[in-house]
Amino acid sequence: MCYHRLNRKKCCQACQRLMTPKTVPGCEYGDRSPLCRKISNRQCYRAIYRHYCCATCNDYKRRLGAGKDCLYGDRAGTCAPIDQNSNLCYTVYNRNICCKTCSKYEVNIPGCRYGNSKVMFQNELGAFTCDTYAKFFGKIYSCKIKQFRRLCCKTCANVDISIKNTRFNSISYTFV
Repeated sequence: MCYHRLNRKKCCQACQRLMTPKTVPGCEYGDRSPLCRKISNRQCYRAIYRHYCCATCNDYKRRLGAGKDCLYGDRAGTCAPIDQNSNLCYTVYNRNICCKTCSKYEVNIPGCRYGNSKVMFQNELGAFTCDTYAKFFGKIYSCKIKQFRRLCCKTCANVDISIKNTRFNSISYTFV
């Protein structure tokens, strides 16, 4: 009501009470519709909702935002699979729709944004994850294997592979 100039003039005292200080320009009187209480954060990615539900979307932005590409949190209804397998964040599509969830799994290792891939290395001795393989065969030996180093970047992050006289070959693996 107060967003219309004529209404503001007629109801100046009421509009003054409704005005919220320290607000985003264009959202001085809060949401433009009572229906905004029912929208989800995902709807704020659409301009029409940001316009009519500016206060609600700004609240989502403040509480759920995770950077410039993730202003209102996850774009998907559920990102539970990411919680089970964080390396799904390496896929651009997953990283885009589950941006808030993926941000929880970022590690501060160059070239290894979301940590180890979820793989199983198999040989005649059994099946191993990145950590169990490195523990069983030794980190230096394991991390000298190029494909292991690529898939297990978090496990190999602080391993000096420049050490000479270490024999290594390739390994077979499957994604889980």
